[in-house]
Amino acid sequence: MPECSSGNQRFCPSKTTIGSQAPCGGLSQYCLADPTSTVKIPPKMELEAAAPFMCAGVTAYAALKKISKYTTGGQAINVIGCGGIGYLAIKFACGMGYRVHAWDVEEAAIELAKDSGAKRVSNPRTTPDSEIVKRSGTIVAAGNQEAYDLAFKATDLHGPIIAIGQPPENISIDVSKLIERDFKLIATNQGSKQELEEAFYLAAHYGIKPAYKTRQLHQINEGFEQMEKGEVLGRLVYNME
Repeated sequence: MPECSSGNQRFCPSKTTIGSQAPCGGLSQYCLADPTSTVKIPPKMELEAAAPFMCAGVTAYAALKKISKYTTGGQAINVIGCGGIGYLAIKFACGMGYRVHAWDVEEAAIELAKDSGAKRVSNPRTTPDSEIVKRSGTIVAAGNQEAYDLAFKATDLHGPIIAIGQPPENISIDVSKLIERDFKLIATNQGSKQELEEAFYLAAHYGIKPAYKTRQLHQINEGFEQMEKGEVLGRLVYNME
């Protein structure tokens, strides 16, 4: 299939995900990689800083590329959920000229959104519907019913809603409103090889830096516990040395 050799290997039916579909190898210090799936890290970027771009960063950037098909720099967009992916979406959006209205229910994430360049930040649980300003498009980086409900309220006519956040269970979508307001509900799944290369280029060009903390491998269980408690902003990067 073309996905297996076109730079979109994440959609290849015969792909193998190390550490997930494959039984072992996810914590290896070295691995063999197919050149059709690898990219060069910018020469001045530290490896620890590059790591978050491999998943969260390219996912955020790919969402921005999709939203840019229907909007232009200078317009205002929403980013709902300002955690490990959302804050990078804010940074890329600002680099591409967008004005960002960031939404989150956690104060620490709201502060991260401010630091990432959001022009306006709001908590949806304390914002009445009458005060919600509709934006040209929305990126949903939180995986819950509340986030997708907010996207429908905060997106203008004909606007794209880019779905990143995956709820743990099925949620309901107001199809009538989807049709009446001519929304474009678009899914995004990580990004292509080309999009990762572009994300690295923009990060190096605009000085986009991820929020992360470096840990040693023996601290990995502690990291999982912190993630389950919602105590991790950005990403934890583990040194395999």
